Amino acid sequence: LDLRRFAVQVVHPDLDAIHLLCGQFGYLPACVVRVISLPGDITDWLDTFAQPFLGAVPAGDREAFALHSLDRYSIEQQLLDDALDGVGPDSALASVRALGVLPPGGTGGLIFDELCANVTTFADAIRQQVAVRAQQATIVHADIGDFTLGGRIDRVRGDTLLHYRLTRLKTKDFVRIWIEHLARNLTEKKPALLFGKEGDEIAGYEFLPMENAREVLTDLLTIYWGGLRQPLRLFPRSSWTFVEKIFAGKDRRRARYLAENDWKSNEYDDKSRGERDDGYIKLAFRNTDDVLDEEWEKISLLVFKPIFSARKRR
Repeated sequence: LDLRRFAVQVVHPDLDAIHLLCGQFGYLPACVVRVISLPGDITDWLDTFAQPFLGAVPAGDREAFALHSLDRYSIEQQLLDDALDGVGPDSALASVRALGVLPPGGTGGLIFDELCANVTTFADAIRQQVAVRAQQATIVHADIGDFTLGGRIDRVRGDTLLHYRLTRLKTKDFVRIWIEHLARNLTEKKPALLFGKEGDEIAGYEFLPMENAREVLTDLLTIYWGGLRQPLRLFPRSSWTFVEKIFAGKDRRRARYLAENDWKSNEYDDKSRGERDDGYIKLAFRNTDDVLDEEWEKISLLVFKPIFSARKRR
């Protein structure tokens, strides 16, 4: 999923006028009927909250002999789906080449071999925990306050929603499975599993069935809608670190101090880049002196605390 892609569906008789307003003034009018799509929209929101205000930033040129990280992620997901269904990843070279994203010739073949090796190792590690064939997609359609939430949820095996990342788990991985888990539990109380790398290990996190999914989703959708109208004080690294340290027993002052390490760049390390130096964030909060304020703490806890409370390390 492209970290800079942002998609929101709106339903309104004057749709073109609304798009014009959004383009000119960078906000969504409050009168718009709020239709949110899954997957996408709210699940991508954490990484893209500033996009509607800042406009598109052109992507850099692609390296001719490298596989773009987003293409790699997509291919790995599909190969792993197939591997868990008993289909060897090696047989997919022709179809992957047909996508037009692999470098040409032998370089593309070597990259594909590397993908296959990673997928096979990962699939062998988790197969016994998810040894059920994939089920049909779950269709979601629910009215939640002023919102209509709709879409489909894929990667359900048995009664378990399954997500995985073949590399290091990131905040967005927890956000995506959390929101889909909540949406699914609106109508059926079922668990979810997330697998990914933590250090050299393949870690697994379980989310048990939710009794208050509607309540939690209502809070998230309200924050999400506010984030479409003005920059939201919620950041994937510093906000996550803040809540993580509180759950580790730190007080708020210490948790904030540790979160600031992710927020600020290290002047003594040229490779260090704090979140506040991200081009989108710098522009969105260019006139704000104290971004990590009490409002930031409140929003961070409201969004991430339920995830930490619900997840169980396997």
